[in-house]
Amino acid sequence: MRYKRILSIWVEKLGMFDFIWLFIETFFSRIPVRYDEKKISGIAAFLIGKLQSYGCCKNFYMAKLTLDKKDVIGYALNYRKENDLDICLSKFCQRYIPKEPERFKSAVKVYISFYLAPYVTFITMVEGSDKFKQDGGINVIYLAKHPLTSVIKKYYRDKGYSIRESGLSFGYVNYFLIPCCRLFSIVVKRLFQKRGRTNIHEPKPSVWLEYLHYGRCSFPFNHDVIDRKKFDIVCYLDRNDGVSLEDEIRAIEDMGLKWVDLRSGSLVRLANIGVWQLWDMFCTFLSAYSSSPFWFRVFRFEFRMFYLLYKAVFSRFKVKVLIEHQEGSWVKEPQMIALEEVGGIMLGYHWSNFPFYKEALMSHPQHVYFVWGKVMYERMQKRGNIARHVLPVGIWLGPSVEDVSAICMKDDLRFIMAIFDSTVAYNIHQSEETLARFYLKVLEMLEENSEWGGIIKSKIWGRINDLESLPFGKDIVSKAMLLINQRRLVFLNNKVSPITAAAYANISVCYGLNSAGIISGIYGHRAIHWDLSGFLHYPIYRDPEQKIFFKNLEEIVSALNRVSTGDTRIGDFSKWKDVFNYFGDFKGQSRISEFIRIFMEDVVVSRDPIKSLDLAAERYKKVNNIESAFFINDGLWEDERGGDCELER
Repeated sequence: MRYKRILSIWVEKLGMFDFIWLFIETFFSRIPVRYDEKKISGIAAFLIGKLQSYGCCKNFYMAKLTLDKKDVIGYALNYRKENDLDICLSKFCQRYIPKEPERFKSAVKVYISFYLAPYVTFITMVEGSDKFKQDGGINVIYLAKHPLTSVIKKYYRDKGYSIRESGLSFGYVNYFLIPCCRLFSIVVKRLFQKRGRTNIHEPKPSVWLEYLHYGRCSFPFNHDVIDRKKFDIVCYLDRNDGVSLEDEIRAIEDMGLKWVDLRSGSLVRLANIGVWQLWDMFCTFLSAYSSSPFWFRVFRFEFRMFYLLYKAVFSRFKVKVLIEHQEGSWVKEPQMIALEEVGGIMLGYHWSNFPFYKEALMSHPQHVYFVWGKVMYERMQKRGNIARHVLPVGIWLGPSVEDVSAICMKDDLRFIMAIFDSTVAYNIHQSEETLARFYLKVLEMLEENSEWGGIIKSKIWGRINDLESLPFGKDIVSKAMLLINQRRLVFLNNKVSPITAAAYANISVCYGLNSAGIISGIYGHRAIHWDLSGFLHYPIYRDPEQKIFFKNLEEIVSALNRVSTGDTRIGDFSKWKDVFNYFGDFKGQSRISEFIRIFMEDVVVSRDPIKSLDLAAERYKKVNNIESAFFINDGLWEDERGGDCELER
């Protein structure tokens, strides 16, 4: 295919050598070179600045890219990214592993996504840039070299782009060293380092919970339901949150639970594998898969490695139930296979409402996946459910136990709003710029209405001064501090539940399609959301009369003014409570605990985890009166379009 001319070269990551090469290549042609302003090395930035001060290098431009955009119809640019990545992954599986089990395919997709999602995100942001053109020419997409880029090259060539790669990169070389480094590390840790740390001396059949930090496990599970004389409740630590391990151990033991340290290579030491397992790993890597790329052999090696390590650990400690929350990890798949072979199962769940369903970086392949209600169940079916059982459990999150006296405000305020933010980054669907606009607008409304108050419950920051990191951050903090001094604004710490804030306020106003706002609505508190991203496929949009999601800040301002004057329809979630929270109560924790108890009591007798799992699932449905209609698709989710229409400029 011939192209008349190169319109622009778009550089995903600009290092010193990449800059020198592109400078030489474009010196006479003066083709525009646009590089991601967030991914340029210090040396490259210095060289560009120096050369431009001497009148050279004028064809190099910083590209201000963002995924926080919509197309002309108002759909999120993020839909396009997810759709493009999903197509590439599906084509790979169809070509190379069409007969593999769906769970294995799921692991492959998550594994590939870990490496390729940043590339696809970059290309999608380029497509959304004001400088992007396709009128009779070609755009060159210049990516950091990586073995997995072969998965996306043809797809983007068919879209009319030329995909080029940099020379050897650290990531490229490092990737090919993975098998050797892994094997060497395993041998060293197995032979020369001390054994892994745990307080389990005589293992009993056990339930393993992923431990977070500060005395919290990652699952709403009532430990007292399980007979401690027969079973162990074990917290496994596999996170590095910057918290002292000794402090974490004390917190776990204060709860009366056992613990296992799986951080920093402790998995290998606890597995205590032998020579034959090491030989198995080595042979897996050497096995010839002539029809597959080399990197796929690396993946199979890693898959086998984790399977063997976890199988050894799970067998040693008699694990019957593993509860985890690593949504973006492909390692769940080898964990599950290992669990099944030693007589156990894996449980999963969700904390958040997901605004889209084609997120390739996340998989939910657990034996049992607990959902709040019908909305999440249908989302699972839409994206291709591979869990053996998906069961409704309802909401388990509740108000925090902290004294609400922390919310200390003027007595004469007639209208109070709870203010919820969310995660931001330039390369996700929510950016620092739009969050800054959100805060400025909300604080300006408080300034203009002297009888209004606000409660900020931040997901990201722990102190009000942390907001200075946002664009116009000093203005935001200055406005906030003035209101705090007037006792019209409160900034809550991270430990306080958003439901506590929502219960104290007349309405909650949320940045993005916010889980805190959805949960508050389920609890009967009104909430509105600024859908800055454009997630128009979300089920609530199917109701043309809904007054929960608003597409711009002007609509949010109008809605808040109407609520303050007595409009009770805005933010009313009553129409949606049942499809989000199946049981209409907040007893999810007790249901999950009972499910685990039934499974544990049966599996030690049957020694067949799948049989005991199916028995527990059937009893769960019967005891909780779950109607068959729950498992019938009502079409709550629309098909996500690929975002091929023209973008908003």
